[in-house]
Amino acid sequence: MSILVTGGAGYIGSHTCVELLNAGYDIIVLDNFYNSNSQSLKRIKEITKKDFKFYEADIRDSEKLDEIFSKDLTLSQSQKRLGTGLGLFIAKQIVLAHHGKIFIKTKENFGTVISFILPK
Repeated sequence: MSILVTGGAGYIGSHTCVELLNAGYDIIVLDNFYNSNSQSLKRIKEITKKDFKFYEADIRDSEKLDEIFSKDLTLSQSQKRLGTGLGLFIAKQIVLAHHGKIFIKTKENFGTVISFILPK
């Protein structure tokens, strides 16, 4: 199981990646390089001496998020930290099981809002 770090190539994200890797977590980085570049990812690997998966994509790309969730963010019984980083994945599965819809909206200089609609 891994923790998804969005904006992982940016200033705050790259520092978060270093701390998570040094604490023993596995990470998956998602970044569209809007306000960052790939050099910071190389530096993270140099500093930590650890590798990680990276996806160049926008957080608003629901197809890419589906791919990441289905391929990489699944619960492994062998992991010691069960549940870490799975909140959005679990929320999505619950909403879909109830025939609802889940939305992710990102607004520059504001953040990300996750909302959902459930039928009556």
